[in-house]
Amino acid sequence: MKHKTQKEFEYTGFGFPIILMNVPMIEVMGVWTPHINYNKLQKVLLLALIHKPIPLTGNELRFIRKYFELSMEAFGKLFGITHAAVSKWENRGDQILNTDINTERCLRLFIMDHLDVKDEDFRRIYKEVTVRNITESKKLDIEPFAFDAAKEELMAFGT
Repeated sequence: MKHKTQKEFEYTGFGFPIILMNVPMIEVMGVWTPHINYNKLQKVLLLALIHKPIPLTGNELRFIRKYFELSMEAFGKLFGITHAAVSKWENRGDQILNTDINTERCLRLFIMDHLDVKDEDFRRIYKEVTVRNITESKKLDIEPFAFDAAKEELMAFGT
């Protein structure tokens, strides 16, 4: 098998673009593909979504729901909504969810709770998700996340 390192690679396998930097690549059946720890990347992305300074998108919500292996109905029950509402949110694709601040907070708290974020971090992160920093930033353009595959760390938020 052939190997190489690619400076930049756009990965869309989770439903939204992620720019992989310094990514080890492997040739499989004539196609170059990232040779990375996708489980680690998913967890880093979930933690990044908690801190994201703008509202979540439909594709990001779908990623969250699928990561936790929940049906639309089960996911909706967690937030007191129908599976049809979850479907409507997910169908927004790359558009922001356009939910109220409390729902946005609940979505992020759900991630923190299920990733076992430490109590002191939980409180700090909860305070970050303020009405001001999410609602004021609805005007921003959405850029892809950037992930340094060599260091296995996030380089930039999707803002």
